[in-house]
Parts: sequence; structure tokens; C-alpha cells
Amino acid sequence: MKEHNEHEADWLFRSHFERANHLDDRGFEQARPAYRAGHAAATNPANANRSFDEIETDLENGWLNVRTGDGEWASVRSFAKAGFELARNQGRIVDATPSDATDRPSYSDPVAESPDNG
Repeated sequence: MKEHNEHEADWLFRSHFERANHLDDRGFEQARPAYRAGHAAATNPANANRSFDEIETDLENGWLNVRTGDGEWASVRSFAKAGFELARNQGRIVDATPSDATDRPSYSDPVAESPDNG
């Protein structure tokens, strides 16, 4: 990734991570290498006509060879796939929660909104 694109990609990766990391079992810094691996695989000319499923074994083997405590492949696969999709879909991550979704959790203070407070 070029430097200016790397910053933009990291912003998109972080945005996805904040919505997708439902277990809160890791921080973004631990997931970033998986996002970047998926992104790099998608932009590699050798993979131009290959789907994520077709290159997943290569990504997994690479992850297992270089991981440094960032988790097993199964725990980062979704992040690598999101990075791959980001590159292939020009910034749109497939199956991401739409920004106008009405079923998103509320982040407002539930105590302040309680009818018992008044």
C-alpha cells in the first residue's frame, strides 16, 4: 500500500473493526496485520482473478508463518477477508452494517433516558 492509501485503508479497517469485533478479545493493533494481509493479497496482480476463498490457504499459511502472538487464523480470518474485500470493492466492505441502519445499538446513556430519572 502506498503511504497515503495506507492511512486511508487503516481508517477503513479501524471503522470495520469497531463494528465487527463483537468479542472485544483483541485491539485493533492486533487485527491490523490481518487486514493488511488481505488487502495486499487482493491487490497482488498474481491474484487478480482469484477470490478470497481461492487464496485463503495461502493467506493462512503466511499468517501461521509470521504471526507474532496476534492469534490463530480462525480468529483473524474475518479481518483478512474484510481487508481483501476493501481492496476489491474500492472501499466498500461486503456485509458491513450500513451507515443508515436502524437496528444499530444505541450508544446513548440508558440511565439518562430512564423514565425513573426526572
